[in-house]
Amino acid sequence: MNRTILVLGLGLLMLATVALLACSSASDTTPQGTDGEDSVGSYRSITPAQVDVMLKDRDFVLVNVHIPHDGDIPGTDLLVPYDKIEQNLSEFPESKEAKIVLYCRSGPMSHTAAEALVNQGFTNVWTLDGGFLEWEEQGYELIRTTPSAAQPKIYFDVDFVDLGMVPHGDVVDHTFAFSNMGDAPLIIEGASAKALEGC
Repeated sequence: MNRTILVLGLGLLMLATVALLACSSASDTTPQGTDGEDSVGSYRSITPAQVDVMLKDRDFVLVNVHIPHDGDIPGTDLLVPYDKIEQNLSEFPESKEAKIVLYCRSGPMSHTAAEALVNQGFTNVWTLDGGFLEWEEQGYELIRTTPSAAQPKIYFDVDFVDLGMVPHGDVVDHTFAFSNMGDAPLIIEGASAKALEGC
């Protein structure tokens, strides 16, 4: 009798272990932590193949967060710049439990956007692993966009200027030129420069 109970107990333990392992490996998604002090949760990465399957039975909002706008996965619901999430919360579903899938060109912008949404209390946030470049690489359709001539486009004459050795405390002047290559007015919200210190 004791031997039967022992064998039954071991059998149930093995069955429970197998069930737990099966459940934990059923999803390819990996939770991503938000490292900020104000973070309140996590988000998950999802593969292009998983997004493709999900698109067939829509139960989520698909959001392109890449700037500048460079293309869309068919079925995209929103275009919200990754660095303007908090300013555009009214664009997102009211329910904090709503499933939201974010994507950008290659991944980093969508991770930043996901952290912002999680910090705003959203609990069902996903990011497309590898962005729309990986989506396209896997053979899925991407709607490429070409900016119109009316959209403002900027040309910056130089990204870096080497002023040589400048004694500490001296003032150095240099002029940078911005050129508008489009027809629409160009609004510059901010510009900055910094000096790299040597030894």
